[in-house]
Amino acid sequence: MGRRKRGEVYKRKDSPYFWLWYYDANGKRKIESTGVTKKGLADQLLDKRIMNALQIREGIKTDSDIVLTVLVEKYLKRIKVRKSYHTVRSYSSILKCFLEWARMNDISRAVDVDRSAIDGYVTYLREKGLKGWTCNNHAVAIRKLFYWAMDEKYISKNPAKKIELLSTSDSRPPRPLNEHEYTTFFRICAELYPKFSALYYTKAHTGLRFEELISLKWADVDIKEKVIKVMKPKGERGVELIPVHDNLIKVLNEVPKTSEYVFVDAKNRSWHGFKNPRRYRDRKIRETAYKIFEMMGISLRMHDFRTTFASMLVHKSVDAFTVQGLMRHTSIKTTQRYIKLFGTKLHSSIDKLQELDS
Repeated sequence: MGRRKRGEVYKRKDSPYFWLWYYDANGKRKIESTGVTKKGLADQLLDKRIMNALQIREGIKTDSDIVLTVLVEKYLKRIKVRKSYHTVRSYSSILKCFLEWARMNDISRAVDVDRSAIDGYVTYLREKGLKGWTCNNHAVAIRKLFYWAMDEKYISKNPAKKIELLSTSDSRPPRPLNEHEYTTFFRICAELYPKFSALYYTKAHTGLRFEELISLKWADVDIKEKVIKVMKPKGERGVELIPVHDNLIKVLNEVPKTSEYVFVDAKNRSWHGFKNPRRYRDRKIRETAYKIFEMMGISLRMHDFRTTFASMLVHKSVDAFTVQGLMRHTSIKTTQRYIKLFGTKLHSSIDKLQELDS
């Protein structure tokens, strides 16, 4: 089979560079920009890609010479249509930080990254003062990058496979709003930021994750059946039904239907996307909540609305398996964390069994 059958260099009207297509080691057709304007250089790159694929396919070579920045670009392009908006945003930020560290340490190719390099990167993050759970997020994202690279036959083994995750004892435990704080928060919100009241109320009374909240559409809200439909999280397929109470139905009925999305910004746009190149629109939701928390003299995160939902259920003596279902935890161990932290009322309730002995 000639080179023309294995790949080709060509020009595109929308680019000043030569482009090429070729078949990789898995037999998949790949398309990429050469980044050069001279055809001779583009031909050389094509020959290199074809030879590299053939050597890997025939076992002569186990790893490709793909540049780390190119690998990251290809990976982010792939997950962009397969992962949630916030997952892609998070992975983009993490891998950008990893590439900056790699440049500082003269690591340019994916094959040059080994376990000691990953350990060095995690140490670098800790020295910068990042918490254990943040470093673990970086390690997990890098591990997934290299697993994908293995599937694509760019590398033969994952350098991050056996990296031990750090202790997360330095992470802040869940901190819910108590009843007084809950009342104060929504009073201030109604007075100063009324447009956000329904959004925060929905989060506190459904336990929706932030991505689910800003992605909620009117088509997903069934007023008659009193349920909200959301896609299963973390890559799982299917739809989950979240029951809602009458007060929340009343709140949602008062939200103007100016868009297909339930919650929108001042210009009736989805909270997804950029306000400008350096600022995400959805950041306004967090900043407004933090302003109210500051007025109240407390320090909470946006996720603590979900924590508040769990704590209210526990304090109302809802059993652990029901809490797990409403919170949509995949593991009962996660739910038990909330029971342990907020379950004082459950302990006082169980004490009533002693009356049987009297």
